[in-house]
Amino acid sequence: MLNRHSTEYRQVARSWEVIARLRVQPGLRARREAEFHTCNRWILAGLFGRAYSSSYVVHGIPDQEKPAFDAALGDLFARHQRAGLVEFAYLTQVIAFQLEEPRESAGPR
Repeated sequence: MLNRHSTEYRQVARSWEVIARLRVQPGLRARREAEFHTCNRWILAGLFGRAYSSSYVVHGIPDQEKPAFDAALGDLFARHQRAGLVEFAYLTQVIAFQLEEPRESAGPR
């Protein structure tokens, strides 16, 4: 749905791509990684609030497309809600590291 309506969503870097690039960067030491699983539950208004808190919705969906996006989001909620709530499962990936100090050039000054 986001790919269909948002011009910016396709350009958002995916977390696994960013983490994979960081893992192979030279100059990173004492790297530590962790993953956290969480779940958010929203009523319809909360789902709209979550969607519109994303810049790729606010800025990436042209004004003339927003009614179609809103209708699709409402339909999505209707199909997946249970007792008036939808659940979003999240995986948060964290990578922490220290940067190595730059080495001084061995050449003449």
